[in-house]
Amino acid sequence: MIKLDINKVRSYVRKENFYRLIRYLEMFKRASRVTPSNENKHSVLSVMYSMLDDKSIMNAADCFFSICSPTSLELSAHLYSKVYFHNREKVNRKLLVIADHENWEVREWAAGACAHVLKTNFFDYIKFLEADWVNSDSENIRRTVVVALKYVSKDKKKAYESKIFKIIDVLLKDNSPYVKKNLGAFAIGDGLLKYYPETTIKKIKEWTLSENEQVRWNVAKIFSSAEGMKYQEIGKTILYSYLDDENHKVRRAAESTLKKWEKKE
Repeated sequence: MIKLDINKVRSYVRKENFYRLIRYLEMFKRASRVTPSNENKHSVLSVMYSMLDDKSIMNAADCFFSICSPTSLELSAHLYSKVYFHNREKVNRKLLVIADHENWEVREWAAGACAHVLKTNFFDYIKFLEADWVNSDSENIRRTVVVALKYVSKDKKKAYESKIFKIIDVLLKDNSPYVKKNLGAFAIGDGLLKYYPETTIKKIKEWTLSENEQVRWNVAKIFSSAEGMKYQEIGKTILYSYLDDENHKVRRAAESTLKKWEKKE
């Protein structure tokens, strides 16, 4: 099996021949996926970051975006995230497009890029998420916010808490299966609960009493996560109360989570 030739990558980058670079990288597509391995893609990005200034990185991102293949879009997302402040509105527009791509792997890279912008420019970029992303008609875009916030929560920065939970409060009511799948157990259970435990438990107590069934469903799913299972006392109190919930989806979520706990015990 041929291996990525870093010297060849450096040559393309040095000449800023970005079209040839993508064509070369795409020679390494995996049989089971439409893009090369993450290792190869990150190797190319690492070379680009080390050799290019911000203006050239933006040019490369624009070039890759125009090619519009899954591989080129993944790389463009991360390149745009590196030069956010050179054109904030443009970077936001491009990431919105990439986050709504039909391919799930491209969407994952968009979420990672979105998280990178948040990690480096949190209070500036969170305004774009609130204005353009959270209320988007696309479930792909709303789901990207969920995943990005989980990634950002790993930094455990107290100053981020209020903004993160303000957005989570909105997304908890989202009835999209794609958003819900990534919210309760994933972003909150194995994310916020781990990195902001005190605030998350306080919020869970509020969410438990919500009149919105999507919110209550998400609460039940929080306790199905590995981190959520550590909170047996509050978890069982909530889950057993949900067994009589007026909404059948909430009841089923509580039953499913309790069965998962029983198997673990």
